[in-house]
Amino acid sequence: MIRGLIFDLDQTLVDSSIALEARHRRDWSAVYSLIPQFKVYDGVKEALNMARSRGLKIAIVSSAPRSYVLKVLGYHNIPTDVIVGYHDASRPKPSPEPMTEALRQLGLSSSETMSFGDKSCDLISSYRAGIPFISCLWDLQAYNNRATMRNCYKILYKSADIVSCISMI
Repeated sequence: MIRGLIFDLDQTLVDSSIALEARHRRDWSAVYSLIPQFKVYDGVKEALNMARSRGLKIAIVSSAPRSYVLKVLGYHNIPTDVIVGYHDASRPKPSPEPMTEALRQLGLSSSETMSFGDKSCDLISSYRAGIPFISCLWDLQAYNNRATMRNCYKILYKSADIVSCISMI
């Protein structure tokens, strides 16, 4: 029985592509100033609220620093129970360590969770941790990355499809 969901943040829950160049430069003050321009993808808040109403625990596992994740989640009022940022595991994705740390904090096993993400590192990290992975391909870059289509439990092509996916849990 699924009792928890793990989500990547950028290009899965929010379109943060406007800050990509500043993130690559590690210019965090520029990135933070762009957060108000990030867009929460259609259906995301509805899906997360549905998950919470069904008693599912929610974790965000990101390759970004925790401070960034907190700012994005806070600004866009995105609920979560657990955050695992870049510095919260000894090795980042695609290592399974960020996922296993999320499982530990959630108090759940891999068979009780599902993971959602847009990049191959999300898929590999989930796969290595034994967590079923749902590939989120609404971002063009993710859609063009065919590696995120292999070994998936399910593939979603529109962000609003998260709602129907969670409704089946």
